[in-house]
Amino acid sequence: MSAIRETANQLLSVDLLNPNVALAGFGLNLAYSRAGYFINYGVSEYEVKQAEVTASPGVAVSINVDQVPTTEIGIGLVIDVNSRPLPQERRQTPLDDLSGTLEQHKKAFESYSEDLGLAGVLQ
Repeated sequence: MSAIRETANQLLSVDLLNPNVALAGFGLNLAYSRAGYFINYGVSEYEVKQAEVTASPGVAVSINVDQVPTTEIGIGLVIDVNSRPLPQERRQTPLDDLSGTLEQHKKAFESYSEDLGLAGVLQ
């Protein structure tokens, strides 16, 4: 597990202010194991642009996205909770597995900002 921590720390300490590089996007996936379930978080930025295009059959249309107005910018959060195949001695009925998965999903949603170290940033 220390190799995962060291790699994550190294990746997250990349100098984002490097004038020789233009950051074009960022995404982060983290996975935790809790109470026999796997909690996976995906955090990324997103941008929505809106353009009107008139298309004609057989005519290629080119769009310069730098000239299209941005209508929304935000941070996307994906929460995935699953039990993966449990060892034989921990197998549950499908209903118990679903109930446990939903309970862990609720806990993950309630604690995502703390789990991701973003308390006070994401609310």
